[in-house]
Amino acid sequence: MNENNDIDNIIQNLKDAGCAEADIDSFLLYWKSGHTRQALLVLEKHRKLLLEALHKSKARIDCLDYLVYRMEHEAAQKNIQEVAQ
Repeated sequence: MNENNDIDNIIQNLKDAGCAEADIDSFLLYWKSGHTRQALLVLEKHRKLLLEALHKSKARIDCLDYLVYRMEHEAAQKNIQEVAQ
């Protein structure tokens, strides 16, 4: 009963991490058969995908931040020019 609970917790953890069903199945197959290195490779592969997605999202955020900065800077310059006139 405890082992089933552990497996359920592992499956839930993998789902929460965004793992695909095929990756979960592969991980469990390797893990249950004692192929720890292969199981870890499945996790490392998914971690790499998540990290790549994070970096892409950060780059997109940086683009938006730059646009906001430029717009605010231009608005501030316009306000300064209007006050000077």
